[in-house]
Amino acid sequence: MIASPSFADLERAIGRPITRHVARGRGMRLYVREGAVNVSVPRDLSDAEVVSFVRGQINWLRKHLTKHDTGHSKGAAEFQLALSADDRVPIFGVSKTIELASSGAPFVENAHSLTLLARPGVNQLSTARKQLINALAATHTLALGQDIRAMSEALGVSARRVTIKPMRTLWGSLGPQNTMSVNFALVFAPRACTTYIAAHELAHVLERNHGPHFWAHVRRAYPDFESVHRYLRKQHSFLMRLQDSVLNSPGLIKGGA
Repeated sequence: MIASPSFADLERAIGRPITRHVARGRGMRLYVREGAVNVSVPRDLSDAEVVSFVRGQINWLRKHLTKHDTGHSKGAAEFQLALSADDRVPIFGVSKTIELASSGAPFVENAHSLTLLARPGVNQLSTARKQLINALAATHTLALGQDIRAMSEALGVSARRVTIKPMRTLWGSLGPQNTMSVNFALVFAPRACTTYIAAHELAHVLERNHGPHFWAHVRRAYPDFESVHRYLRKQHSFLMRLQDSVLNSPGLIKGGA
């Protein structure tokens, strides 16, 4: 018996999280805002009904998300944190407003914003920059850990150690002792990209080349990998420039592998 698709399956297929909102009326509505996918549904609908509705709109979703990503890639890849209302940063493909707080947790992320702890003073900008990098690193580490576990289970292999670091040309690499490195820049790309790279590098545990057997392993772990692979090839320059502009700000760690 084939299992019915879940929200996780749909999110993996489109490379975006899907945020549910309670609708005031009886109908369902699907919309894309700034690259984020939202579905408005009545309170009493089951998950299966919502998943079925979204799945029926999957081609429409992909069309609009591709249009958003294409427009995004043509924009400036330079990032400058200016502590203004215009500060935004893409996190897993979703553009989020950067806000500041004078107390509370070092950083708090929600669907539309990233709040950084930076008390007013002469070091506020430097502190905000460091908190931004910490937030991006923590978010990426959590997501990658989830993907490594899922892809390891799918392929029956594991990595000895996993490190996230800035890289100039590669999205990931696997060392001779199965130590894995993953590019920090993936935190700016749609969420599915990190999943694909986890599958790609773990497949190298089984095949140390890019021959037919290797791609068969990748497909077994992540069947819809081709669209993500094409996206990363197309957006490589944009994402690398964005990484450099974020990491090379004063007081932050330097990009480069």
